[in-house]
Amino acid sequence: QVFKDYAVYETKDVGFSCSSGLKSGHSKSEELIEEPVLTDNSIIIYPNPTTGIIHLEITNPDNDEVHIQVYNSLSKHIHSITSKKSEIDINLSDEPQGIYFIEALYNGETKTYKILKQ
Repeated sequence: QVFKDYAVYETKDVGFSCSSGLKSGHSKSEELIEEPVLTDNSIIIYPNPTTGIIHLEITNPDNDEVHIQVYNSLSKHIHSITSKKSEIDINLSDEPQGIYFIEALYNGETKTYKILKQ
């Protein structure tokens, strides 16, 4: 498998505080994963950016259920998928351009990935 033309972003929830009168809260920061590494709990998402179809490749040796939630940048829920498949496609063709978050619950871990739709 060759992933030269794709970037996978993993987001992590980080706290922040503001002294300018704004409320404290949480923000998302990105960590660019340049070379996907397949491990027992690995999910690879491509292409990113996308024009519509997003492919998920899931290392799932135990055939466990994977719960996928897709949200837009306003936190509006777009799609839900529960599957035991090792490959899943998500169609964002009917959604407007922008930033989307894919939340994957897999083997007791939740990871959030940032996707750009052009």
